[in-house]
Amino acid sequence: MDVKNTGKMASDEVVQVYLTHAGVNGAPLRSLAGFQRVHVDVGVTEHVQIKVPNRNLSIVDPDGNRKIVPGEVQVWVGGGQPLIVQAHGNANGLTGRVKIEGEATLAK
Repeated sequence: MDVKNTGKMASDEVVQVYLTHAGVNGAPLRSLAGFQRVHVDVGVTEHVQIKVPNRNLSIVDPDGNRKIVPGEVQVWVGGGQPLIVQAHGNANGLTGRVKIEGEATLAK
């Protein structure tokens, strides 16, 4: 993701990656899968790359087991959660989808 500072002062941004396992029993509405703070000078665009480890792709099932489950995962990358907050409007970001084809039970 590219982060561009269009303001009049240098600043920091925290780029966040959220995942949603829609329709998966026991999965949270969304989970924070990764983040990175980046300093951006005035008029500069910084490229941010965030690696998401397997554990952060997993969910905890109703029996308490941490699993990576097959299916489509909705991805949100931006400067905050993908919510509409009346006082702030929409968070800027990108959406996408990832398909997980395999499954695994992870160590606790």
